[in-house]
Amino acid sequence: MWSHQQAIMTDAPKEQLWKLLADMEHWNRWDEDVQWCKLNGEFKTGIAYFLKRTGAPKLFGVIRNHEHLKRFTAVSYFMSLARVEFIYELIGVEDGVKLSQRVNISGLLAWLFVQLVGKRMIRRFPMAMGNLVRLAKEQPIRT
Repeated sequence: MWSHQQAIMTDAPKEQLWKLLADMEHWNRWDEDVQWCKLNGEFKTGIAYFLKRTGAPKLFGVIRNHEHLKRFTAVSYFMSLARVEFIYELIGVEDGVKLSQRVNISGLLAWLFVQLVGKRMIRRFPMAMGNLVRLAKEQPIRT
């Protein structure tokens, strides 16, 4: 298995960060690598989605380990040859929030998926996380 993690500290509202993360169909607002995403229902554990990243095949996925305002895992599958897990965590700390994003790639063709897509994705993690934080600070929380 191949894995990469990045975290940043922010004073952006935790609720707004979560709202943007949970709105998978609009991830392309803060992650330029995401062309589109279609969620098949309400954002929660067990719900399926399709995701298309730039330069990558369309992936089928499922939300796992959903804990409101804390963490979730978006698990995508490239046929039965590679499994891509995006783990997002929001951890409250004294000065704000620690936003953590980790990607794990495993499976028979994980090595190929890492070379073709994974390494490019992690180079863009800092920009995507920065965009997410900026949007969270700019937009008021709406219920």
